[in-house]
Amino acid sequence: MEFPHTQVLASRIVRCESGGNNNAVGKANERGIAQFKQGTFEWMSKLSGLNGDWLNEDDQWNLLLWALDNGYEYHWTCYQKVAL
Repeated sequence: MEFPHTQVLASRIVRCESGGNNNAVGKANERGIAQFKQGTFEWMSKLSGLNGDWLNEDDQWNLLLWALDNGYEYHWTCYQKVAL
């Protein structure tokens, strides 16, 4: 179940992590709008049942929403910056 504030929080995280650029690549090879590492994306995909594509923008968005609703927000360094 997605909570109403989740969309706003996810948008803030995306803006902070990648500026909304799905082609963004981080220092530790994080990629996409939510800056997932491949292993983290695959692990969360399996947990959530979403089974998405690591580099797909929509899949990253949906998995980020799932992660925020299920207590995995600590995986994003930007969470502490934007959660206020």
